[in-house]
Amino acid sequence: MLASGSATRIKMLTDAGVDFDQESPRIDEESIKASLLAEATLPRDIADALADAKAAKIANKHPNRLVLGSDQVLDLGGEVISKPESKDHAAEQLGRMQGTSHI
Repeated sequence: MLASGSATRIKMLTDAGVDFDQESPRIDEESIKASLLAEATLPRDIADALADAKAAKIANKHPNRLVLGSDQVLDLGGEVISKPESKDHAAEQLGRMQGTSHI
């Protein structure tokens, strides 16, 4: 069971020939992220925590299923960049990344 609504993740698993069900978890990602940022948590650990929260939410509803949770965050010079909220926001983020290294 995929604990994600990400079209990209769904496509990756489908293209890999994986047979799976999908359910989008309802968690407050921004609250989790804000709490972890307040604790100076590393971006990788934020992604892990979000993936764990998503998987746990779906696993609680389907205790006998294998559940895959995932998330990603972008570290741009020590700043965690979130999913853009609009096309303008996406353009602004891409402009900030231009000519830089990010992981």
